[in-house]
Amino acid sequence: MLTCPKTQEMSCSFSCSASGDSNIIPTEPTLSVRSEDVFSVFSSLAVPDVSTKSVNATYAHGYCSFHLQLMHQCLHNPTELWHTEMLGNIFSIQDGDRKTVVMYPEGAGRIDERQKRLGSIGQNGLQMVFFHDQKTYFRFDGKSWDSGSKDDGNDKWSGVCRQEQWSREKLECRQETAGERRVSEMGCVFKC
Repeated sequence: MLTCPKTQEMSCSFSCSASGDSNIIPTEPTLSVRSEDVFSVFSSLAVPDVSTKSVNATYAHGYCSFHLQLMHQCLHNPTELWHTEMLGNIFSIQDGDRKTVVMYPEGAGRIDERQKRLGSIGQNGLQMVFFHDQKTYFRFDGKSWDSGSKDDGNDKWSGVCRQEQWSREKLECRQETAGERRVSEMGCVFKC
């Protein structure tokens, strides 16, 4: 369970399913957060590096981009019982000249409430986490944005993403739905 420092402005509200079926996990919390808040909450946690294969030691600055596939799946294990996991499949980052700078052969792995750092670009790499408000949060060289960030037209944005619809409705994870999954694709551009 994560606790937020009292200085953070973060509002949380929780709602649970009224169903009597004990195999159904509760409805996920609805959270209203800012990108900066998510990373400050997770900053005390170790940030595991994702295995990389550097293609270019230097890169063209300006606007970098990547393609991200989110896979949400229903699984069971002895520790978490019936639960959903979010996997982030980002395999490369392209630089300002649209050349591949770094590759991540194994993607980012599990990113639900687990901040991951995709290194070999920038000072601290590209960091990402999927949060219960159903957004993916990103940070690069101290600038943060999320999958819902829009281009405000005044060039003050850090990054923008366009996320496609999920391949199916939200998952209700229980024994009868074991192994079900849904997928969403996302394209992102960020200042690098």
